[in-house]
Amino acid sequence: MASDTSFKAASTKSTSTFISALIISASVAGIQVAAFLILRTSIRKIYAPRTYLPIPSKRAQPVSVTPWGWLLPTLTSPSKSMIPTAGLDAYMYIRFLRMMIFIFAPTSCLVAVVLLPLNSVGTSVSTTGLNSFAFGNIPANQQIRYVGHLLCAYAITIWTVFLIQNEMSEYIQVRQRYLTRQSHLDLPQSRTVLVTGVPKSFLSSEVLNSLTARLPGGIKRVWISRALNDLPEIYKKRLECVSMLESAETTLVKKAIKQHRSMLASSPDGSHSILPEAIKRARSKEHSVAEEHDPVDQFVRRKSRPSHRLGFLGLFGKKVDTIDYCKDEIVKLTNQLEEARTKIDQHHPHNSAFIEFNEILAAQIFSQIVLYQKPLRMAKRYVDAAPQDIIWDNLNINPYDERVRNMISWVITLGLVILWSFPVAFIGSLSNITSLCTTVHWLSWLCQSHNHLQDVIQGILPPVLLALIFLILPMLLRLIGRYSGVPRISEIELILMTRYYIFLVIHGFVVTTLSSGLTAAIPELSKDPSKAVTILTVNLPRASIFFMTYMITTSLTSASGALLQIFPLIIYYLKLFVLASTPRSVFDVRYEMAQPQFGTLFPNTTLLATIGLAYSITAPIMSILALFAFTIYFVVYKYLFLFVYDVPAAHETGGRFFPLAMNHVFIGLYFSQLCLTGLFFLARDVSDNASSIPQAAMMIVLFVLTCFSHVLIRNSYAPLTMFVPLNMLEEEVISKTKKLKQQTPSASEKQSPADRVSFPEGSAQKDWSSPASDNTNETFVQRSCSEADMTQMSISKLDGQEFCQTVLTPIGEDAGEYLSHSQRPPLENHANAGGHSWGEENFVTEQSRTAFLHPAVWENTRPVWIPEDPIGVAKLEVLDMKARKIPASLKGAEITSSGKVFVTRSPPENAEVIELERNKVQGIFALPGALGGVARAAGGTIGGRVMRSASARTNQTHARNHSSSSSTQSLTNDGSAPPPAVPKLPLGIDSLKTGLSALGRRKTLRPSLEADDSRFLKHMSDVPEETPTTAVNPGFGFEPGEDSHELHCFDHVAAAPNQSHLLLRPTEQADHHFHSRVHSAESSAAGCSSRPDTSPSFAYHPSDR
Repeated sequence: MASDTSFKAASTKSTSTFISALIISASVAGIQVAAFLILRTSIRKIYAPRTYLPIPSKRAQPVSVTPWGWLLPTLTSPSKSMIPTAGLDAYMYIRFLRMMIFIFAPTSCLVAVVLLPLNSVGTSVSTTGLNSFAFGNIPANQQIRYVGHLLCAYAITIWTVFLIQNEMSEYIQVRQRYLTRQSHLDLPQSRTVLVTGVPKSFLSSEVLNSLTARLPGGIKRVWISRALNDLPEIYKKRLECVSMLESAETTLVKKAIKQHRSMLASSPDGSHSILPEAIKRARSKEHSVAEEHDPVDQFVRRKSRPSHRLGFLGLFGKKVDTIDYCKDEIVKLTNQLEEARTKIDQHHPHNSAFIEFNEILAAQIFSQIVLYQKPLRMAKRYVDAAPQDIIWDNLNINPYDERVRNMISWVITLGLVILWSFPVAFIGSLSNITSLCTTVHWLSWLCQSHNHLQDVIQGILPPVLLALIFLILPMLLRLIGRYSGVPRISEIELILMTRYYIFLVIHGFVVTTLSSGLTAAIPELSKDPSKAVTILTVNLPRASIFFMTYMITTSLTSASGALLQIFPLIIYYLKLFVLASTPRSVFDVRYEMAQPQFGTLFPNTTLLATIGLAYSITAPIMSILALFAFTIYFVVYKYLFLFVYDVPAAHETGGRFFPLAMNHVFIGLYFSQLCLTGLFFLARDVSDNASSIPQAAMMIVLFVLTCFSHVLIRNSYAPLTMFVPLNMLEEEVISKTKKLKQQTPSASEKQSPADRVSFPEGSAQKDWSSPASDNTNETFVQRSCSEADMTQMSISKLDGQEFCQTVLTPIGEDAGEYLSHSQRPPLENHANAGGHSWGEENFVTEQSRTAFLHPAVWENTRPVWIPEDPIGVAKLEVLDMKARKIPASLKGAEITSSGKVFVTRSPPENAEVIELERNKVQGIFALPGALGGVARAAGGTIGGRVMRSASARTNQTHARNHSSSSSTQSLTNDGSAPPPAVPKLPLGIDSLKTGLSALGRRKTLRPSLEADDSRFLKHMSDVPEETPTTAVNPGFGFEPGEDSHELHCFDHVAAAPNQSHLLLRPTEQADHHFHSRVHSAESSAAGCSSRPDTSPSFAYHPSDR
């Protein structure tokens, strides 16, 4: 009787704990969802960046601005539609959530009909609440009921294995079609293999070419990884100096503007101009800007210029002028780089190489055959490795050293598993604080406290603490994965998924189950140890209460938190107002999109699947909660991948996380079967004899069959998850490449100077990629070595959804960086263009030769990007830097009189310009619907830019052409052709649509915000290439004449002169006049042509109001 009383008390407390956790979690989730609904339409940068930040082909369709307007598009959008934009990893994650819904939906119905009545109806155990449905409630005289549990276990296992097999088959089909789409096959990386552990005798292009001579097409190019000594360190330090110089220059400009305003205020006639003469002297041959009496010193004294100390952490050592120091350091480091690059051939080669084949078929064969007679040599090969995915420091690790490193990393991992056991066990014991406080005397005060305190400690505190202690683990495991020697970042994420899941299962499931169940059993065991078997049979299943609270807490708070994104929101504003001080940092903050970490996202999700399956029989309510959790996750993460997340193409694995997730599902089945087997063995009848031995034996049979199914599925699909089958390559590739045979150049053409890399910085630099000699058999299919003559791209379709580009596109003239899915430049519509997109053709023809070289070997100096100011201080600094041969630019960057930095395009090193719309650059929040009336006006300004009317622009066509030659002599002419400009659109969206067809050459633009109440984005793909016109008064601090220029910029929305102030934020209205009168010789190179103002304009001044 005493035992039943204690069971009843524990059951009541467990139920109240669960209810308390449910109420608190639901309240937190409600607050977060409400905040999301309020902020979603106002802060699109956080909650819907995919609707306007990516290039047009990657954008998501804008959703309604109503609070729940996002839900229906999320539910109705096909999941496969995210493959072109988010990649296959994202799609397979959503597919995994969908599969778990399919598993737990029928499972919930089955347990609700069969197991819940068996466990709760007609039992003699005095339990109430949730524990009344637990496995241990079966009375001793009705052990036959366990047959129902056995049948349910078989049904759930068969259904789960069936779905796993079907999903793996679907995954293989999607993956293979994803990897064999023509846009991917045309990339050099698709037929490039990274091979490690290469013997020294094979580290030459001739030997490797001879080794692969029998492969179709032969080798096209070989990159031998070499020891770079201090070259990467010099390269890294130069980047740091450029960033430091940009920050210091921006600070200098801000101080100069502030001082200049003070000088204007103190001037009797309200004008003060000293810089035009300085610029004239700087342009002359006899003078240099960096002379003893720098004109900038008139505004910022030498002692007030940015400075820092050279010692430790900038706290000790000699104090130097930051600008002068960084300029000297950049020049010195560039000279060191150029000198070091001339000696690359003298450095000893590493034991790894990148081999680009002429045929993807050859790359696939090469990656699967045995290459060397000694163990571990040339054993690891990586196909389709993107340049940004390479860990360059790990390319020189000996294969034997890599094995040792891998073993050491596992030892460290297991050590962390043991170390983490103690805090996790303590947290698990907190979930049974009611039982613990009766046995531990110093916790007896908790038993005497109010019930609500115990409910909070048992229901909320354990899941929260468990989540907190696991936050630091991914960082440690990533460092361990990098130490293990893998050469790819994506491989580290795959390692992280496996090891992090081990942590979660051991500490989040096994240790917690045992600690929670044993803690509840301790009071009874201390009173009657002879009934240990019966007590454990009853109490171990009741540990599920902790996991029920964990499931409901995670599904509600984590999912709603993922929607709200409170931490990304806070970090965004901190970066925007604290760190975004330079044009480059402003661009990065504005265009930085959230990226999912699949190495931790998958394990956290598969842990819920493991828990749900493990307790699907012993605690049937868990299946219902798991169904709820995965349904919530499906809706939330589908929205995030459609409208929020950006998945870098460089780290795309082609869905390789999915097979690992299937292994985790099998582990959930194993736990369920082993737990049920043990409980069957522990079951006792009224005579205290084992009563369920046959059921236990049947469970052992089921366990063996499940293991067999697991091994069979894994071994059957393992090769298909790594390689592309020959039949698909024959259909997709060989038939196309045969057409190129007549276009194949000779071996001498391959090694011609035109095929080598051009390094603008100095003639000392050279091409370290080695074109292979043409020694392949004539019977082999030969691929053209001139990628410029490749076949036209076609994009294969998957179930009606078009596979768009998922490749790396170079964004810099030196190809030092790559844009992700959302940041790549506009690509032409392949259905209309009938050939390569401009971006991908540029990659193939110009960047493939340096794609697999360390950036320190070939990358040019990144331009110093500083904002253009109204008084011209930045121009003087640019002239000084260019006199020192330091690349510098003012392209698309401005600073207002209040010191705010704005950008209207991507950084100047980007060959493909990303144009930023002024209305999206200036405002943090979305523009109001009232913009429609303003934007349809005949002319005016927006964001401090003033525009002419359409008739004025038409009358100025001849003057515009005549002045184009003089505008090319701008200070920002750094050797690259200015991007084509786009016209101002003063007549609104409707007039634009009707007038575009008859104008000029077509060009793809970033869309403007349509001026209607719903504020949807409209993609305007047909815009003529025409130079716009904007009137600007003669310079602020400049005398009219030859230094008076007119700005022509990328604004796409016009406002009436008397209404433009409505578009300005309150903080900008005061200095709008100051900002609108900006002298911009630099703007011509940024898509803004500069010329003297020779015609009247509709220039706006605050006095016009």
